[in-house]
Amino acid sequence: MEFRDDLPGILIILGIIQGIFLSIFFLRRGDKNPGANKYLGIILILFAIHNLDFWLTYSRHILHVLFLFDISVPFTLAMGPLFYHYIFRSVNNHEERHLLLHYIPFVLIFLYSLFFIIQPGDFKYNVFVSSRNIDLPLRNLDLRYPFDPLGIRGWFGLIVSIQLTIYLVMSYIVLIKYLRSRSLSFARPGEPLLKWLRNLALAMTVIVVASVVIELIFPGGRKEYLLAWCFTVFIYFLSLNLIRGSGFLNQTLFPEKYLKSALTGPKKLEYKIMIEHQMTDQKLFLDKLFSVKRLSRATGIPPNQLSQILNESFNMSFFEFTKFYRIEEARRLLSDPANQEINIEEIATRVGYNSRSAFNRAFLNITGQTPLSFKKDNMH
Repeated sequence: MEFRDDLPGILIILGIIQGIFLSIFFLRRGDKNPGANKYLGIILILFAIHNLDFWLTYSRHILHVLFLFDISVPFTLAMGPLFYHYIFRSVNNHEERHLLLHYIPFVLIFLYSLFFIIQPGDFKYNVFVSSRNIDLPLRNLDLRYPFDPLGIRGWFGLIVSIQLTIYLVMSYIVLIKYLRSRSLSFARPGEPLLKWLRNLALAMTVIVVASVVIELIFPGGRKEYLLAWCFTVFIYFLSLNLIRGSGFLNQTLFPEKYLKSALTGPKKLEYKIMIEHQMTDQKLFLDKLFSVKRLSRATGIPPNQLSQILNESFNMSFFEFTKFYRIEEARRLLSDPANQEINIEEIATRVGYNSRSAFNRAFLNITGQTPLSFKKDNMH
């Protein structure tokens, strides 16, 4: 499988160059999406390294740089955690609590791979020639160290596929949880950044599914060829989104004015508990004149810091926050058999709405049902 002169090889080489370019672009443009773009940049570097390793092998240029043979193998264990942390950091204004623990498998595999990496060039030459069925003579050598003492190198591909699947599921959970907290759906995420995260998750799903199928069905050479194409298509997918001006790179879900806030983690938690007390126990939201100022007076939290807590700790604006609690109260009232004779207008008034139409829209947006339909389903 020679790639020196054919179109697939040229496209993969261009994908490598594009991946390196995009990785630099993402790593240098993290100002609008603080901390998140760096993960995507590193993922692109790893994709480029994998494809470079593949191209060197199947173009036989690896014979001139044998120290790079299979160099990308351990780095694939970092892709899953990096993708998960990109999604997590994009929808949260902080890093995941146990960030470094997620990279322990990658570190362990990397250290184990050193048994192979430190082998002499003649050994790697023999492995390359034998594994690719190349008509070249083998070289004589004596191994001083074992290259696979536990016999697990052959399982690396399956381990990576399983790990990618786990982290992809975790990424979906984080993204869907955030969308639900904003009264949004996966099908209609609303903001450009959320649309981008949704599309990126779907694209990564295609790669993971393809990787698992390729790992189980195709032999070594063909497997690596198909994986290289999966990564190349992903790189071009990112390039296309940038060219189309999707705007995801320059967006953040959190206002920039909060980035220099003096609020600490413990203080945020304290304020969050105070807000929840006022909403669940005092039910301030039932007042039709409920506002940020009224909640600020009740809690003693300055209005600007109150808005920050709602955005960062509850992932909602004040309007979304109020709507959420009012609809939750409406669901409780509509599910109570004692309220069977009360009409929808009365329920809307009780939870703080001035009109049935506004109440219906809010209820449908959060629950996916009209109030009347919900009442009928819960009065049996």
